[in-house]
Amino acid sequence: AKRIIGCVVYPAPPVAAQPAAAPLEGTTWSVRVIPTKSAAESGSRPFNATLVFEDGQVTMRAHVRLGFGASPYSLTPSGTGWAFTSRQVSTDDTKGTTRWEAVFEGDRVTGTLLWVTWRGTTRHYTVKGKKVKAPGAS
Repeated sequence: AKRIIGCVVYPAPPVAAQPAAAPLEGTTWSVRVIPTKSAAESGSRPFNATLVFEDGQVTMRAHVRLGFGASPYSLTPSGTGWAFTSRQVSTDDTKGTTRWEAVFEGDRVTGTLLWVTWRGTTRHYTVKGKKVKAPGAS
């Protein structure tokens, strides 16, 4: 005797896409920005900056007066933290552009800042800091 065995496969119902996690949203970070030796020899000085993550953008408070406003950023998983990149273009034509690259792990951040002036001079900095405000904290 022959047996016929059949199977009916029904597709699973579609699952709504979940929004990407925003691990830095609502946080504030205090960082120390230190010029590399060559940048220091060119006159660059260390400075403190506050990074504020709000509404999917990052603001570097020390740069607002230089025409660098809130800018979009990207995050990708990196080990136990997040790799961060952001590029800012100043509204002041004499200030140029900056590119921040850093890794956020727990309450610490380390990275680099590349500043290209309107004259084409490139200044390199190292960045180190810590979280000073968690999401929802006042």
